[in-house]
Order: sequence, then structure tokens, then C-alpha cells
Amino acid sequence: KLEAATSKSQKMEIANLRQDQKLHDKEQALYYARLEGRNRARHLQQTIQSLRRQFSGALPLPQQEKFSKTMIQLQNDKLKMMDDIQHAEQERRNSENKALELEMKLKGLEELIATLKDTRGAQKVIEWHMRIEELRLQELKLNRELAKQKEE
Repeated sequence: KLEAATSKSQKMEIANLRQDQKLHDKEQALYYARLEGRNRARHLQQTIQSLRRQFSGALPLPQQEKFSKTMIQLQNDKLKMMDDIQHAEQERRNSENKALELEMKLKGLEELIATLKDTRGAQKVIEWHMRIEELRLQELKLNRELAKQKEE
């Protein structure tokens, strides 16, 4: 009976030591897990602080995206306006050419009417006048094209 009690006591002691060892191992694992958690938290706080310092004063992302969209829209509007301006300038040049052409025709017709009232060599004057009018129109067009090319 004593042997059985001793044997049982030793078995209990061995089981107790094993349980103590398991408890110690688990406490050790818990300690290292907490230490690792603290280290990670400290590292993340340092990273957050560094990023705060780096991006202090920066615009929030939604505001920056809105600004970017606005800039793109303004650039597109500018291109459209430049195209409209070029188109308007071309129309203005065409209108000026037409006005000068009509003005020259009017002067030519007034000159022709004055000459026809004279009745001296009316036929030759008419031919002469038509040739000069054509030459003037050609010269005007060439001058306008030359001025346009110089502007560009």
C-alpha cells in the first residue's frame, strides 16, 4: 500500500511538474506574443507619425482628385476656346477679304460709270477696267495670304 501510494505520489508529482512546465511554456509564449505586439504597435505608431510629418499640409485625396478633374476640364475648355478663336479669326479674315473685294468692285464700277458717261472709247475702257479689276483682286488675295502666313 505504501508503495502504491508512493508510486501514485510520484506519478502525481511528475504530472504536476509536466503541468508546471506547460504552464511556464504558455506563459513564456504569452510574454513573447505581448512583446511582439508591443513592438509592432510601436513600429506602426512611428510609421504613422512619420507619414503625418511627411504629408502634413497635403490636400486630402478627394479634394486633390476634384482639383485634378477641374484642371483637366479647364485645359479642355482652353483648347476648345483656342479652336473657337482660330475659327473666328479665319472668319474675320474671310469677311475682310470679301469687304475689300466688294469695295474694290464698287470703286471700279464708279470709275467705269464715270468713264461711260464720257462716251469716248467706252469699249476699250471696259476691257481695260475688267483686266485691272482682276489684277487688283489677285494682288489683294495674295497680300492677304502673305499677311496670314506671316502671322502664323
